Amino acid sequence: MGNSTESSNAQFAAVFAWCESRIGSSSFLVKDARIHGRSSVFKLSGGNNTFFLKVYSDKRAWNSELFAYENWTYVFGRYAPRLIDAYDGELKALLISALEGRAL
Repeated sequence: MGNSTESSNAQFAAVFAWCESRIGSSSFLVKDARIHGRSSVFKLSGGNNTFFLKVYSDKRAWNSELFAYENWTYVFGRYAPRLIDAYDGELKALLISALEGRAL
C-alpha cells in the first residue's frame, strides 16, 4: 500500500493531466501554496495565454468559488477572470483565465 505522499503526487498528476487536456501543453510560471494548506495556486503559460490553476483540498471552498464563477462573475465582464473548467476528483480544481495588468 502506497504512502500519502505517493497518493498526493498521483492526485496532483491527475489534476495537471486534466488541465493540459483543457489548454494543451503548458508550463508552470509560479506556485503559491497557502499556509492553511487548503489550496494551491499555479500560474501557467499555455500557448499564447496565461491561466491560473487553483487546486483545493477543501471541497466547501471549491464549491463556493465554483458557484461564484458560474453565477456571479459575469456581472464584472472583462474585469473578472473567466472560468475555463472545473475538476471534481479526489482533489478539486478550477482552471481560470488570467486578467491583463499587474497585481498590486
